[in-house]
Amino acid sequence: MLLVVDEAHNFGSNNLLKLLNKDLFTYRLALSATFERHLDEYGTKGLYNFFDKKCINYTMEQAIEEGMLCKYFYYPIPVYLEKDELDKYNALSLQIKKALKYKDDGSYELTDIAKTLLIKRSRIIAGARNKIPALKRKYRSIKMIIIY
Repeated sequence: MLLVVDEAHNFGSNNLLKLLNKDLFTYRLALSATFERHLDEYGTKGLYNFFDKKCINYTMEQAIEEGMLCKYFYYPIPVYLEKDELDKYNALSLQIKKALKYKDDGSYELTDIAKTLLIKRSRIIAGARNKIPALKRKYRSIKMIIIY
């Protein structure tokens, strides 16, 4: 049986890793621009254990040079969190610090609680109220634009 997974990095979560059964799937293909999971060594190792090694590494530069993607410009627009957003962000940061499992060598391991808190904290950034007004100020005269 063949398994093809798009956005494969999502399958490194604890719940989805449990579904990846090598005995069930003889052939496995993972598609992802970000296969390595940020701050999740366990999930990344699980993905490599199931899908094995990379067989194709296709960079954005290659895709643009070969005409698979159009050339584009990248202009980040920094915005600030509102006071209540920043207070929540800082409170979550303290909780994350307490939820980490510290090792004798000074490194740390992410616990499930820390992972959940990191997701909650990232949602504050993703939903920052100042993003849309900043975009409107910057691009008010442009009629066609792709923003991601």
